[in-house]
Amino acid sequence: MPGSVGNGDGRSKPVPKRQDTASLDAPPQILLTLGMIPRTLFVALLVVGSALFAQAELRLHNLFTDHMVLQQGTSVPVWGWGDDGDKVTVEFAGKKDTVTVKNGKWMAKLKNLKPGPAGVLKVTATRNGKNTLIQREDVLVGEVWIASGQSNMEWGMRSSFNSTNDIANSANANIRLFTVPKLKLDAP
Repeated sequence: MPGSVGNGDGRSKPVPKRQDTASLDAPPQILLTLGMIPRTLFVALLVVGSALFAQAELRLHNLFTDHMVLQQGTSVPVWGWGDDGDKVTVEFAGKKDTVTVKNGKWMAKLKNLKPGPAGVLKVTATRNGKNTLIQREDVLVGEVWIASGQSNMEWGMRSSFNSTNDIANSANANIRLFTVPKLKLDAP
């Protein structure tokens, strides 16, 4: 029988529990010496302080850049990431939309934009009265065309024959080009 010792007469008696042995089920004891208190207190304050002051950075999707074109005459979504509960305000060309970050994401909509001079897209996040601002410069409103196809479609004008003259004489200085970075995928 476990935990018992035979006494020679066929009967067993329980083994007395040793007082100096800790139970395996007992929680571990943490010994804190006086020399460790300042260091431990410092680490604890550092962890608590960083948690209080840490905040995810307001981020705007990489599609939104300086010199971009926003589609005219429709509701244009502008999106990004932030901390839950932050209020995000998007402003451009007299239009404004304020939304709340939920699950780390936000999306505002600029309604019925009209063509006009280049402007500044402003995205502001507000938390506890403090603002974080992202700006995109030289933003136009107009027609946005998406083109894809063969590899020759990415051939830049400056790589063409006599490109300096052609570029200098181009008819529309407001044409903008956004090239999507190439990503390799291992599966569709």
